[in-house]
Amino acid sequence: MPVVPLLDDAVIVPVTGQLTLAKARHIQQHVILQVHSMPGVNTVIMDFSGVTAILSHSEDALEKVYRSFKLLGIKTILTGVTPALSQKLVHSGTTVRVDRIYSTLKMAVSDLIKARG
Repeated sequence: MPVVPLLDDAVIVPVTGQLTLAKARHIQQHVILQVHSMPGVNTVIMDFSGVTAILSHSEDALEKVYRSFKLLGIKTILTGVTPALSQKLVHSGTTVRVDRIYSTLKMAVSDLIKARG
């Protein structure tokens, strides 16, 4: 799973296909280390535009990803949640914890650039 530099202090992690427990654990074990090794990065945008389904038990691993980034002082933004995906999360009782949520990646990037002044 790539970590794509966006701005000096922000990266994008595009998540595609089914979000399985294995994929969520990969983010937990590898992506966090990658981001932490990038000097100056304080924001991670996890883009779910390409996610087709979130399988059970992966939600807990995502929560751990969020908490790990939080402990490292890194803000987490979620983008690209489709209506179908949001309904599935709501019906399953899953609470998605992130610092911000945007419907599109473009909106998140626009706000990051505006915040820079």
